[in-house]
Amino acid sequence: MSNIIPIDQIRVMANSATQSKMFPVSNPDQAFTLMLIAQAENIHPMSAFMKYDIIQGKPALKSSEVLSRFQQSGGKVEWIQTNAEIAKGKFTHPQGGSITIEWNMQRATKAGYANKDNWKKHPDQMLRARCVTEAVRAIYPSCLNNMYSSEEVADIIEEEPQVIQDEIIQDVEIVDSNLDSIKKQLATKLKKIGYSVAMIKDFAKVNELGDNADAISILLDDETLFNEALKKYEN
Repeated sequence: MSNIIPIDQIRVMANSATQSKMFPVSNPDQAFTLMLIAQAENIHPMSAFMKYDIIQGKPALKSSEVLSRFQQSGGKVEWIQTNAEIAKGKFTHPQGGSITIEWNMQRATKAGYANKDNWKKHPDQMLRARCVTEAVRAIYPSCLNNMYSSEEVADIIEEEPQVIQDEIIQDVEIVDSNLDSIKKQLATKLKKIGYSVAMIKDFAKVNELGDNADAISILLDDETLFNEALKKYEN
């Protein structure tokens, strides 16, 4: 990319991209940041959505992009075996040599990944993706630019308990089931953009939400007010 696109124009792109609902990102700030990452890698900002994912608020490279970069830089892959039980390939790069990587369901089970939804629904794709990322990181890591792949991020992020009694917005006993439900909805929404338990509690305190079910409901229903509350907390 020969020309750097001004920040204000990228901001407009990010807002348009999220409002169009054509891409799997609903937060303008996340879209904006992802576009900045793309521009930093000399990629047009609008290509960000085709090359990166946002998983629970964390940016990641699509595995197809990892393999594409590897091959464009001179790398080659020879798939020895690939199915729903095993993915085994020989990866070669002029600057990194050769390596043979194997991922199978036994390895995925031992790592604690096999019961995750993506592994249950698409085991062959997940095995190949992990195989690609491990090989590329081993012999030509510059393709990754110090980023994780989408599959790695999804596996790294630990699933949090369904019951959030220890993660309530304030350290008070919940006696209202409706209030409990609303707090859980807000906590879940904040977790999706990368907020920790401590950050969720601080967010509630900064915005003086307390046990005000109406105030929390308004934030959940009004995206503009929600984004303003995010900015208030982050500032």
